[in-house]
Amino acid sequence: MRFLSFVFLLLIATAGMESPQDSPVTSTDFHQAYLDVPLVKRASMTHTLDNDMNKFLLSKKTPIDQKAALVNALGWDQNGTPNFDAFATTIQAKRKVAVLSAESKLKSDDLLVLGYLLLIEDYFHPANALPYLERAASELPQSQTAQMLLALCKAQISFDSDWCAVWTRYKEVAENASLTKDLRPEALSIIREYMVLYKEECK
Repeated sequence: MRFLSFVFLLLIATAGMESPQDSPVTSTDFHQAYLDVPLVKRASMTHTLDNDMNKFLLSKKTPIDQKAALVNALGWDQNGTPNFDAFATTIQAKRKVAVLSAESKLKSDDLLVLGYLLLIEDYFHPANALPYLERAASELPQSQTAQMLLALCKAQISFDSDWCAVWTRYKEVAENASLTKDLRPEALSIIREYMVLYKEECK
């Protein structure tokens, strides 16, 4: 009850103001755990994809968690961003494959990046990103990073109707000991710091 009252008061206090949207996707800045990666740090300052970032995201040598961190660092804007369209254009030219749907013949890493870019850019409509992230996660069943991004998408979908699910989506992935822990512990802690706010809703 105290938590609900806090949220209610917070909404009143910020009504009519341009403040960060409070939600699983927009309030989990886990890229902070990756600022030692130069391009992640650059993305956190420019919020715009450039050629070096595109190469980083497309490279097979880039660890999947660092790709996710760079997308997270690019961030979101209430008016949208051009990053999804920019990357879709780049990847279509590079891979010679259409990217208009999650059914396109793309590899799992590419699908994960596209899905996460779309999720952040259009966070009011997370269901649009779900097919990309579901397919990527199904092809990367052991990746904690892939499963966590899918969990964030599902938590965003649940945000308007089931706050307990916001917590349990995170919890199921964070406590899954069978997953390969390819997400930095510090990043996981940042995500948990926000998601745990909804734990009380499961009582």
